[in-house]
Amino acid sequence: MEDPEQQDSGEDVERDDAEAEATSGVRPFIHPLLRNYDPLGPLRAQMADINRMLRNPVLDAMARNNAVIAASVAAAVKPPQLSIFSPAQIAAITGPPVWSKGVLDAMAATTARQNSILENVRAAVAGPKLSILSSVRLFESNWVSSYISPLSSLVLQAGSFQSSLHQIAGTISRVFTEDLFSRFDTLRGLFREWLPDNLRDVDVGVWMWLLRISAKDGTCLAWAPRAEIVAELLALRRSEDRQRCLMEHRLEVVEDVQASLKEVDHPDLLDLRELTLQAAACIRDGHDAPAQALLANVLDTVMRAHGHTWLRSYFPQAAFPPNPNTGSHKMIAGAHGTYSGSAQLRMLGPYLLVNAMKNVFSGVDRQHTLNRHLGSHKASADSYRSEFAFAALLNTQALLRLVDRYLYA
Repeated sequence: MEDPEQQDSGEDVERDDAEAEATSGVRPFIHPLLRNYDPLGPLRAQMADINRMLRNPVLDAMARNNAVIAASVAAAVKPPQLSIFSPAQIAAITGPPVWSKGVLDAMAATTARQNSILENVRAAVAGPKLSILSSVRLFESNWVSSYISPLSSLVLQAGSFQSSLHQIAGTISRVFTEDLFSRFDTLRGLFREWLPDNLRDVDVGVWMWLLRISAKDGTCLAWAPRAEIVAELLALRRSEDRQRCLMEHRLEVVEDVQASLKEVDHPDLLDLRELTLQAAACIRDGHDAPAQALLANVLDTVMRAHGHTWLRSYFPQAAFPPNPNTGSHKMIAGAHGTYSGSAQLRMLGPYLLVNAMKNVFSGVDRQHTLNRHLGSHKASADSYRSEFAFAALLNTQALLRLVDRYLYA
């Protein structure tokens, strides 16, 4: 993943302006990703394709013409009972490709036979020994036999095949629908886990801007704050404006984090959840520096206890050093580097988090975003800021949400 500088220092403001301008043209909250999701869509499409195939005008015309010809000459002509399909071939007709090949083979065989007979009739007509009338009768007898036998069989088999398809489609539709909707709550639960609640209405085209914001601000926006605040943040071009926006919504942000942490209930995380809630209460009351110190400690504790194994479970193993004692900074950097640039529903939350926490555990000397190292070893007004406290709160709740899911898996 590209590693943009995590602070607006003037070197990439023009790029931000361009990306934000493109984003404003898309609008963050249009074309909801899952609101119009139709779980029966693939089945409906397949059934529609089969229906269109069976209602093909060419096949309908062939069936009507063959039926008329067969009815008019059946009494006079006793064609041999032939079939262009063997039982195995009929059983193999389960989709358009096989059916289309069978139709083409039948038509090709019939056409070749008719052309051969026609050439014989023409040769016979040209000869001196056959009259025109006898030639016509010869042509009629041979042509009717060659035409009616395979195609009348094809018409009968097409009707049988269509009936079988309708039966199969009905069974599939009934069983699939019953099974799907009996588990629909489970499917909705999966979608809820894959895509954070507050980001469900964010258009996929805005995800790259969302990821860039998380890197520049060092703040994960998964699960909290609420969707309306996320929309405001996406419309702002500078980090300082987005940080100010979060602080202006202080009470709502704390309320959203408290609601999000209700989903964290694994026994191994209960104490850490309670400490996070205490830090949230400090931010609510305006005590940002103490909250930042406590949250940085919680982040470090969660990462040491469960974060490394969580990262290894979510991201390719090749992204991480084989040493099990690898530090949190290298683990996060490894996961951060696996991003391919494509929109991945299941991975949006994890990528937002590792993007935001790229500098949290690094040993940098200059403060860009939230940095636990500087907060612990170089306490100053520069390393303790209100915007860092908000970033620590949002990052901690997101990490607890993801680790909680991992521990239950």
